[in-house]
Amino acid sequence: MALKLVKRLSVPIILKKRNVSSYTLRFFLPTVLFAFVLSACQPRDSSEYIFDNYLYRLSNSLQVDRESLPQLNNTASSLSPLPLYPARRELQKNISSININLLEFLRLSECELQRHIGQRNGGLGRVMGETQQLIYDAKFIALAEQCLSQLEPTSKLFSTLTRADDHKRQYLPSSIWNASFASKEFAYLFSLGASPLSLPAATEQPLQLANALKNIRQKYQQLISRNFTKDALDDIENYYQIIESSKRIGELRLSLQATTHMLQQADKILSVRINERPLCRQQQANAQFTIVNNVFYKYYIGQVQPYISGLHKQSVVVFSAIDELVKMQEPSRTQALIDFWAAVYRDKNSEWQLFNRQVKTHTLNWQALLKQCGKLPS
Repeated sequence: MALKLVKRLSVPIILKKRNVSSYTLRFFLPTVLFAFVLSACQPRDSSEYIFDNYLYRLSNSLQVDRESLPQLNNTASSLSPLPLYPARRELQKNISSININLLEFLRLSECELQRHIGQRNGGLGRVMGETQQLIYDAKFIALAEQCLSQLEPTSKLFSTLTRADDHKRQYLPSSIWNASFASKEFAYLFSLGASPLSLPAATEQPLQLANALKNIRQKYQQLISRNFTKDALDDIENYYQIIESSKRIGELRLSLQATTHMLQQADKILSVRINERPLCRQQQANAQFTIVNNVFYKYYIGQVQPYISGLHKQSVVVFSAIDELVKMQEPSRTQALIDFWAAVYRDKNSEWQLFNRQVKTHTLNWQALLKQCGKLPS
């Protein structure tokens, strides 16, 4: 595989009769060695391989020695750590409990609510997760409404159950918040214990995840609008299983960061050639332009650009779904989540906005370079 990669190098070999030219020693030999190392260590569809391959071909074709640019560092260890998803204690809302007198509870035997409360007081009911607690609360409100219609409004039990129902309704937004952004499922979705997406993964649309987030938001909106039914949240756990099936947002964030970093390095290489030595004189294409143009179409348009495009499309879908969920719960948002989401998505200097600006800058730099030769990308 390494030999095939070397054969495809778009680098001119300039030899004298007995001596290798200084240009060849300086640019061609490192390229050959890099090709062997690169092909041996990385999957060819990984972002790391695609980016490293693009950068060394770009610098080689432009005759810009990357070692002469000490600010260039394309290793993962050079990237600053991304902000972590806030800890549960910074996200979770405290919800006070309310108890119904046992004697009065037994008098609810004519109501379905009696069996529902009994489940809550069982062994499994005492260790409910955030999602199960929300489902319990929503069903409690729906069943309490039915039960109240069967009770005498002047009875003590009616008064007790009304207080319990009001309590559940008062804290329902907090229960919804805890079931979403304070849940273990969302913490897993945002986890950075992952790697940047490969090219195939970046170009696939996470439709299941996007639909799960959309459906959860619709379910929550029904509850917030007091549209209660006993079975309103029966299928919500299926959506949560999809959410915690991957660390997709963590993967997207790592991919955006790696791509932004790579484009910054590529732009430094392009800027050196644009500003110090025009690629062509009097806008006349030459032999080197042919090599550079080949790198542009074969490696940027052919490999890097599909990765960027797929990453952008995924981020738009997933981040928008998360942002809608955040907006819907504006009164319940914690400061930790507000600050975190601003750094990831909403702020003008967020990870998402930096990525978009860097893509635009890179496009403009390529246009400026090719314009020196009287050409613009078609």
